[in-house]
Formats: sequence, structure tokens, C-alpha cells
Amino acid sequence: MKLIIDLKKRIKKNVNYEMVKLYYEISHIINELIEKYRFEALQNKIIRIFSDKLTKTFGNWYLL
Repeated sequence: MKLIIDLKKRIKKNVNYEMVKLYYEISHIINELIEKYRFEALQNKIIRIFSDKLTKTFGNWYLL
């Protein structure tokens, strides 16, 4: 029983770590686009387009 509980804890920890890493990478990509193309005024639009594309490709819960 303890083996299963410990495994589940490690899995949760690894999934959380990978999700944080993914969110960081996505935000890094968005920030690079904003800086590269000087899109400060369009920042919210870029985020919305990126979000829509992820949702269209992977669904509403693309991380699950």
C-alpha cells in the first residue's frame, strides 16, 4: 500500500514540475515575440491568439 501512495506522490510532484516548466517556456516564447516584434501594444492580442491556437490544437484542458 505504501509503495502505491509513495508512487502517486512522486507522480504528482513530477507532473506539477513539468507543468510549471511548460508555463514558463510558453511565457518565455510570448515575451520573445513581444520583444522581437515590438508588440507591446498588441501584447494581449498575442496572448489570446496563442491561447486560442493551443486550445484549438489540444482542447480546453490541453495539459491533462
